[in-house]
Amino acid sequence: MKDALDARALASFVKTSGKRGLHVYVPLGASDSYERVRMLALGIAEEIVARRPALATLEKHPAKRPDKIFIDYLRNAFGRFPGAWRIVAIRGSSCCDVMAGISAPS
Repeated sequence: MKDALDARALASFVKTSGKRGLHVYVPLGASDSYERVRMLALGIAEEIVARRPALATLEKHPAKRPDKIFIDYLRNAFGRFPGAWRIVAIRGSSCCDVMAGISAPS
């Protein structure tokens, strides 16, 4: 993922989700439309799956993607909280935070 973002000159930050996943935050500013950003996210997700099909998938249903990492470009929905920190209102959940100095493998 980092290679795909770097190739597009996009800064990125890995953060914990507060539950069990990792999120990649890519600050884009407000100059692009929602549809353009969604298509960019989809294109990057498809590139990752094409490069690593044994590891990554766009399949949303866990039963259909055993042992694969779900690349969820749909987290990019309009109105979603884009910030790097948030509290998750789920019993037993932790608080998410930015993982400074951590680089995700390509």
